[in-house]
Amino acid sequence: MEIALVVLVLLSAGLLVAVWRLVRRAGDPAASHAAVEEITHERDRLRNDMAQRNDALARAETTIQERDKRIAAVEEDRVRERREARETAAQLQTQLTEARAEAAGLEEAHEARTRELETIRKTLEERFKGAALAALKTSNDEFRKQAEARFRQERAQADERFQRQRELAAQDLEARRTAVDDLVKPLGENLTRLDRKVAELERARAGGEPRLEYETLYALGPLCGIEESNIVLRTDRLCNRYGSDAISTGGPLAWTMECTQRGLGLDATRTGLTFGRANAVQHTIPDIAERRGLGAMLAEGSRRAAARLGTMAQRLAVYVKGMELPGYEPRSLKTMTLGLAVSPRGACHNRSDAYEVDFSGRVDLLRAAGGRVRRLHRGVGLTDCV
Repeated sequence: MEIALVVLVLLSAGLLVAVWRLVRRAGDPAASHAAVEEITHERDRLRNDMAQRNDALARAETTIQERDKRIAAVEEDRVRERREARETAAQLQTQLTEARAEAAGLEEAHEARTRELETIRKTLEERFKGAALAALKTSNDEFRKQAEARFRQERAQADERFQRQRELAAQDLEARRTAVDDLVKPLGENLTRLDRKVAELERARAGGEPRLEYETLYALGPLCGIEESNIVLRTDRLCNRYGSDAISTGGPLAWTMECTQRGLGLDATRTGLTFGRANAVQHTIPDIAERRGLGAMLAEGSRRAAARLGTMAQRLAVYVKGMELPGYEPRSLKTMTLGLAVSPRGACHNRSDAYEVDFSGRVDLLRAAGGRVRRLHRGVGLTDCV
C-alpha cells in the first residue's frame, strides 16, 4: 500500500507538470501539439512504470505471503515440538519417579547384604533392564516371571559363593589365630612367671615393715629438701589418696621451691614452699589434685608452669617432653640420657630401661650405647603390640 501511494503521488506530480507546460504553450499550435505528444508519451511511460511497480508490488506481496506461510509453518512446528518435548519430559519424569521408587525399594530390601551381594544386585538390575526391553514386547507378566526366576537363580548362586567365602575366611581366621597363639604363647608363659614372682614379692613384703619405692623417696624427699623418712611416707600416702604420681608431684614442687628461693615470680610468704618445709608440701598436694590456687598451675606440670614465669624459670624446670625426670643423674648415665631423649613418653623410666645398661658395668657411663637403646625400644614396641 505504501509503494502504491508513492507511485500515485509521482504520477500526479508528472501530470501537473505536463498541464503546466501545456498551458504555457497554448498560444502556439505546434507547441501545443508537441506538448500533447509529450504528455501522451509521459503518460504512457508513467503507466508502464506503474504497471512494473504494480507487478513488483504483487511479487513482493506474494513473497511476503509465502514468507508468512513459512513462518507460520515453522511456528507450528516449534509449538508441536515444544508440546512433544513437554510430553516426553513428563513421561521421562514419570519413568524417573518410578525408577527411583523401584531403586529405593530394592535398597531397603537388600541393605543387610554384604558387598558382594550388593555388586550382584547391581549386575542383576542391569541384566533386568536388558531383559525388560525384550519382555515388554510380549507380556509384562511373562517378564516378571522370568525376572523372578533369574533373580532366584542368581541369589542362590550368590548365597553359595558367599557361603564358600565365609568358610574360607573362617579357615583363614582360625589359621591366623593359631599362628598368633603360637607367637604369643611364650610371652604369656613369661608373663605368668613374672606375675608369680611379683605375687611372691608382694606376699613377702606384706609380712615386713612399710617400705618406700626408690623414685617416691627421691621425688618427695631429698628433691624437696626433706630428710625424715616418716614424713616422706606420709606424703606418699597423701599422693596415693589423691591418685597423684610421686615424680610428677615432687618435680613441680621442687621447681617451685627453687623459683621461690631465686625470687622468680613466686613469693615464699604466699606459697610457703621452701626447701625442707614438709607441711607446705603436704598442704599443696591436695591443691594440686583439686586445682586450687598455686596447685592449679603446678597440676599442669613443670613445663607449662615454667612457661608462665618466663625464660629464667624455664631454665630451672627439669623434664623431657613435658615429663619430670626420675631419680637418676643423666649427665653421668649417657645411655639412659639417650633412652629418655628418644622415648615417646620422654623421661619415663617405666618405658625406657636404658639405665639398666649403664648399671650393668658393660658400657662406658660417659658414652651412649645407641644400639642397646634401639633394641630396648624395639622390645617395648613388641610388648605394646602384644
